[in-house]
Amino acid sequence: PILNPGTNRTATIQAIEERWPLLADCDLEELAKQLETQKASSASSVKTNIYHYDSIAVICGDAAHATGGVSGQGVNSALVDAAVLVDCLIRHYDSTNKGDSLHDCLLTYSQRQVPEGYALFDLSFGPSPSRLVTKARFAFATARDTLFRGRFGIGRPPLQTVLTTELTPFSEIRRDRNVFYDEDFPDAAYFNQTLAQIDEDSKRS
Repeated sequence: PILNPGTNRTATIQAIEERWPLLADCDLEELAKQLETQKASSASSVKTNIYHYDSIAVICGDAAHATGGVSGQGVNSALVDAAVLVDCLIRHYDSTNKGDSLHDCLLTYSQRQVPEGYALFDLSFGPSPSRLVTKARFAFATARDTLFRGRFGIGRPPLQTVLTTELTPFSEIRRDRNVFYDEDFPDAAYFNQTLAQIDEDSKRS
């Protein structure tokens, strides 16, 4: 009832008192008024094809692969992006050849993280299989995993649990679920080649 526009203010105040008793000393009338005028928010998704531009700029986190909070992996994936970027700089940056080595660092970063962003996007919004058999298989697996959660050797932990408790790359998790999607997730060689071509094209434009 709290965010239901048809609810009267008294009902909203009662709901606040029941659910959050620690707010009893607050001005509940004002709080209810603010809740009534609150507009629903919307979330956006972002899926970019490359995470750097030449040796000039790089993007991480939601700027590169926002899923609108669907997967709950925004902060985690941003931290991984930052760690991978640092790793690429440590491994490839050469202060005696700043321009070229920085460009190589950023291209390598894109080649490592774009697949992760694409995989996270797919995993967050789930498959939309066109075949009825695939839809049924996915529905059965989801129900089984939700019910048993991998216990007793039946099924596996639900996807959200896997995303939040394991260190397995998103791309590996997505490839492991290829059976539920109409298209298999591309391999690393495909991403490396495609991103190198996008990078080369951007330098010419």
